[in-house]
Amino acid sequence: MGKKKIILDTNIYISAVAWGGNPDKIMQKAINGEYKIYLSVNQLKEIKRVLAYPRLKFTNQQQQDFLSFLYKLCIIIEPSEKVNVVKEDHDDNLVLEPAIDNKIDYIISGDNHLLNLKEFKGAKIIKATEFLDEVENVLPDSDKSNIRS
Repeated sequence: MGKKKIILDTNIYISAVAWGGNPDKIMQKAINGEYKIYLSVNQLKEIKRVLAYPRLKFTNQQQQDFLSFLYKLCIIIEPSEKVNVVKEDHDDNLVLEPAIDNKIDYIISGDNHLLNLKEFKGAKIIKATEFLDEVENVLPDSDKSNIRS
């Protein structure tokens, strides 16, 4: 079984860089090579826009550093098609687009519009906490033989 393929919602990226917590844990695990993160060029533009919000108080240098970091960490894709699944907030559809062609395992979000879908193109849509609980509680078969009852 290969590395889990995941998509992170924009709110997960911003939470990771601004506040840490479970979103940051997921990013750290990706840095360590535990997951492959897929990111569309359209969502990258949205992240750039959100990083510039005055209320977040990121300097221009911090914004550029984080975007450069994402270019190195993520598999950046040009989606083969646009989707219009989330009618209430069209920006949420950007998060779904990499799942069309890439057999994504999980979409991690804090957004109810996405969470309410529960699944898209075979990818389970869950919160950061649920993702960490789920993947950390699943041991590969080879590790199960070492567990004593």
